[in-house]
Amino acid sequence: MLTIKQPTGMAPCQKACPAHIDVPRYIRLIAQGDFDQALAVIREKIPFPSVCGYACMQPCESSCNTKLIDDPIAIRALKRFAAEKGKPVEVEPPAPRTDKKVAITGAGPAGLTTAYYLSRLGHTITVFEAQPQPGGMMRWGIPKKRLPENILDAEIEAVKAAGFELRTNVKVESLDELQRQGYDAVLVSTGVPRKTSVGLMGKDAEAVRNWGLTLSNDNTLKIDSETTATNIEGVFAAGDVTTGPTSIINAIASGRKAAIAIDKYLGGNGDITETFTPQEGDVEFFIPPLTLNRVAPPREPASKGAEQTLSEDAAIAEAGRCLRCDIPIVANPDNCCGCLTCAFMCSLSNTGTFNIDRSHIQIERIRGGAEYKITFADECINCGICARYCTHDVLRRERIREALKCN
Repeated sequence: MLTIKQPTGMAPCQKACPAHIDVPRYIRLIAQGDFDQALAVIREKIPFPSVCGYACMQPCESSCNTKLIDDPIAIRALKRFAAEKGKPVEVEPPAPRTDKKVAITGAGPAGLTTAYYLSRLGHTITVFEAQPQPGGMMRWGIPKKRLPENILDAEIEAVKAAGFELRTNVKVESLDELQRQGYDAVLVSTGVPRKTSVGLMGKDAEAVRNWGLTLSNDNTLKIDSETTATNIEGVFAAGDVTTGPTSIINAIASGRKAAIAIDKYLGGNGDITETFTPQEGDVEFFIPPLTLNRVAPPREPASKGAEQTLSEDAAIAEAGRCLRCDIPIVANPDNCCGCLTCAFMCSLSNTGTFNIDRSHIQIERIRGGAEYKITFADECINCGICARYCTHDVLRRERIREALKCN
């Protein structure tokens, strides 16, 4: 009888991503050569796939199970590849307009993300930006050789297509004035200077205090962690102004959270879900290659050193290294010969030594015969190292309804 080891939750890479992008699925699609759908999966969670492909701090890679044996998957480089090679998503028109108006101060990643989702829900959104150009830390905090300006500009234009108004060279002096102008909610997403390791300083901190908002000891805005609400009714906050300097993907995730909270405050259900791909069905037999090393993105000549996009062959090869931690491990003991390679490699990956007694997969000979029983310990994290090194078609990554019924 087949033994099925189910994932215990999100794959580590997806869980580590602040926006919870379905990393395993878009990598799987790249491996299959379906770059359009790969990009669509990314767009379901973030409105800035190209920006994150170029400049994300990739917390997902630090959690990648492939690092237990090899280098982690080049997840960010694959996101950039999908953003450049995939067909842009065709977004449906926004919902019918509501009678609610929202003002957003700051056109950085948090503010623009919130504006995008609230506009998609039908609210009338105005974004006020003190600088002559939008982008916030995406424009002023990232070197242009790392995030080219034309890439950023194109992505901001795509986000603006959601239908919100953007006013640059406008510094908001008073939240009271915005509320007097008829805005039902206000989001503060002004960011913080890149040169500081904490929150707002000097005149910026004084201005926020004058607005009546409460600052914490590190000069970041105090908000309700669940609702992103400040101490003033109808005023919310998101992004670095609430945390101090972080990263683009954290700011985007913060903007998503604020959009959900503000929509609920305005009487909506807070559902910002976007679905651009059909639900994934069966995932057939897969074992990643044994000896393929991480593919490093090419770079320009040393005078510039800027990273280049992966080639199609390189991207498919790199995506093929993924262990697919979101898919069950299917064990067929009928094919087992008792070589214990899986147990040895499991113990090596989780303890650093070959010690089958400390393995999370156990191979037990039944009554001294030629048959074996395969069990997974509670500590098993479903990393799939065992399946990767199985050479006898015993352990597979597979999500087939018929197979799962046999368990």
